[in-house]
Amino acid sequence: MINTIRQGLLASIVGMGLFAANTHAAVALPATTYSDLVIFGDSLSDTGNVLSLTSLYGPAPFPSYPGAAGRFSNGPAWTEYLASGLGFASSASPSNRFYDGTNVIPIGPLGGKNYAYGGARTGLGGSAGPTTGLAGQLIAWDNATTILTANPQLTRAADPNALYVIMAGANDLRDIRSANSALDAASVQARAAEATQIAQNVAGALGLLANAGARHFLLSNLPDLGLTPEATTLNRVAASSDVTISFNSALSSLVGSFEAGFNQLHGVDLDIRTMDFYGLFNEVFDDAANQGGANFGITNVTSACLSPGFLSNQYFFFDATASGCNTAAFSDELHPSARAHELLGALAVQTATAPIPEPAEYAMLLAGLLVIGAAVRRRAGAKAA
Repeated sequence: MINTIRQGLLASIVGMGLFAANTHAAVALPATTYSDLVIFGDSLSDTGNVLSLTSLYGPAPFPSYPGAAGRFSNGPAWTEYLASGLGFASSASPSNRFYDGTNVIPIGPLGGKNYAYGGARTGLGGSAGPTTGLAGQLIAWDNATTILTANPQLTRAADPNALYVIMAGANDLRDIRSANSALDAASVQARAAEATQIAQNVAGALGLLANAGARHFLLSNLPDLGLTPEATTLNRVAASSDVTISFNSALSSLVGSFEAGFNQLHGVDLDIRTMDFYGLFNEVFDDAANQGGANFGITNVTSACLSPGFLSNQYFFFDATASGCNTAAFSDELHPSARAHELLGALAVQTATAPIPEPAEYAMLLAGLLVIGAAVRRRAGAKAA
């Protein structure tokens, strides 16, 4: 079934040791029945593939934020917290496998299971190159190009006990709202139709993996892109929000339909867990506005904590300096801060390991918010002392 950990559960992630001093051990839960972890996605999940690619081919190695080389943030990515929490820390390392349009080639040390590339779209290409998109990542994993044929399929047998992680679509949605940001009914409908196509690409990737033998999935919806500083800067807030909502709705419907059809056809109940990234960020923003960040420790939800940060006409500054990132939601105008990645990583571990809470458990989690908030304030005070 599709297990979505609802918003009331989100605050409980703070109580999982999230604010421990050692960030990589912050969500150290014992491994479940999963045998491994395989990751596909974009800059939110990339831990070094783009860095490896640009180190070889230019124009210059990026991203290179201080203390977070290879990450599109000022610290570890959420995928690293997830991998550590499930007991597969090394799997979050970049795969360093790249489909060059002809062959799959190594671009750095091999061994990691993270195929995500910053700037990826849900098709073949992305900002980092014409083959770095979600489809290109599947080719790199498969070491074959059969997904590009009239009868798309993967040739590699997927480990049925591994957890396959997919977070993709945000860059496609940014493209859609940039090309069409009008707010009349026809424009909103057009964006919704395009967002549905992007959701179909993501659901299609999941389907290819399921047909190859994968049985466990962690799928993420997307946060409200209208909340990003980039959307405000570009005056695209409303269009960014409505296209996100359309995508999330379509993805949920498509994956639900695929799951039911797969079960009917094969008699197999897929384990598809949907991480509520949208709900998490809404709660973080609400907490900052109404509780002073008491529950999540984030108070700045409007501006980047890295300066000069990200600009639309170039990738990243190499002399970026951090200011207030521990309490900021964004590292630059688009990407979450390391603190936000911590929260997301903890939510990912919860989603991957916990069933939907019973009503009594749900109430207990809500009641625990006050205790969690007090713990956060105590830690923040200790740091400031």
